[in-house]
Amino acid sequence: MAAAKKKYEVLSKLLNAIVPKEFPPPLMESAMEFLANAVEKNPEKSVWWNWFCILKSAESRNTLIGCMGFKGKPNAYGAVEVGYSILNEFQNRGYATEGVNALIEWALQNGATSVAAETYPENKASIRIMEKCGMSLAGVGSKPNTVRFSK
Repeated sequence: MAAAKKKYEVLSKLLNAIVPKEFPPPLMESAMEFLANAVEKNPEKSVWWNWFCILKSAESRNTLIGCMGFKGKPNAYGAVEVGYSILNEFQNRGYATEGVNALIEWALQNGATSVAAETYPENKASIRIMEKCGMSLAGVGSKPNTVRFSK
């Protein structure tokens, strides 16, 4: 517990933001260690790995509300896959849609020719985010029981 608290203190200082005790957001727990290792091994590629979502308002005082990013730089075909998650308390306010739209635009301006995302068919909120970002159902996902959307 002390190690986790120390990591959050460091993250808070690096981002100049409050890190809620609920962080990381749903479905990102296992990804956080992967991302940390990937950035450590390849810092020059870090812009393709993880972006933090910080809510800046008078009420929130720069609060870390989620994270999103890509599963790596564009492949040989120019395709990237985006992932995203927002803390439960901040969901259903458009933050994920805003962030994913910005990531898609950034990726397309920085060498990607297509962007994909995967989710579970029962995750209607995630599907709605992808649809709002202009993605369409592309078929089955890479993991069992998942679907893939692309733009």
